[in-house]
Amino acid sequence: MSSIIKVDTIQNQSGANIISESSNTITVGASGDTITVPSGATLDSAGAVDLSSSTAITLHDTMKNTPAWKMGKSGTQPITYNTATLITFDTSLIDTDSGVNTSTNRYTIPTGKGGTYIVHSFFRVGTGANINSFDLFLYKNGSSLSDSEEMASFTMSYSYNTVQATGMIELSAGDYIQMYTRQASVSGTYDLAYSAEARFWGYRLIGA
Repeated sequence: MSSIIKVDTIQNQSGANIISESSNTITVGASGDTITVPSGATLDSAGAVDLSSSTAITLHDTMKNTPAWKMGKSGTQPITYNTATLITFDTSLIDTDSGVNTSTNRYTIPTGKGGTYIVHSFFRVGTGANINSFDLFLYKNGSSLSDSEEMASFTMSYSYNTVQATGMIELSAGDYIQMYTRQASVSGTYDLAYSAEARFWGYRLIGA
C-alpha cells in the first residue's frame, strides 16, 4: 500500500527549513548547511545542472588537470654540435604536486599520479649565426623516447627562431622526464634560449 504526504516545507527540530518548495523550485537546506551524499550513494541527473549562481566549486583530484608543472631557465646555454645535451630548466614556475627538481632539470610523476600526460617544451635559438637544424627530444628515465612517442622534434630553425615539440604520453608514478636538444648542422658551439624564452611544462589529462 502506497502513501502520499503533501507538504510545502520540511523543518528540523529547531524549526529550520530542511526542504521547501515554492513556484516549482525545490530548496534543500539553508545557508550554512552541508548537504552530503553518503559513500556508496549516487547523485544522478537526467536534466540540466545549473551552477551559474555558485561562488565556489571544490573538485576531487580526479577531476583536475593535475599534476601540472612549468619550468624555465635562468640564462642561456651552449649546445655542442651533434651532441644530445640536457636542457637546464632550473627554475620552477608552476608545480601543483611537488614533482619539479630544478637541480636535475627534471619532472618526476608523483605517487599515485600516473596517467596520460600532455608535455610541451620550447626554446629560442640564441645565436647570431644561422643554424639550420636543432633537434628537441623528450627523455624518460634517462633514455630518449622513440619517434612513435610523438615527442621528438626535428626542426629547421635559424637565428632567433623557436624550436618546440608537444606530445601525449603515458607516464607512471616515479617516471621522470627531461628535455634534451642537439644542434645537428654546423660544427661548433651555439647558444640556445634567453632566460624568458625557454619552457618545459605539462599536465595530466582528465579521464584519459
